[in-house]
Amino acid sequence: MKSILMLSAAVISGMAAALPVIRDGSVTFSQDVATGRVTIGYMLDGDPGVVTVDVLTNGVSIGGENLRRLGGDVNRKIDTTGAKTISWI
Repeated sequence: MKSILMLSAAVISGMAAALPVIRDGSVTFSQDVATGRVTIGYMLDGDPGVVTVDVLTNGVSIGGENLRRLGGDVNRKIDTTGAKTISWI
């Protein structure tokens, strides 16, 4: 999973009529060296909404087929504000 370290950008966006807001500067990334698990943290403010994630390397999406093992506060409606976590194996 060394390619994770080469991420040039990651986009987390809300998709709903009333969009939630990802707090500026709140997105964090870490990777467990032993397991390869990537953890993405973020702070959600504002209205509920569906939160999605896209991972880009060199400005190009790695594709949804490579993001099948996402868990946590992602790809579903998030009703509460505050600290959220996404994990990717």
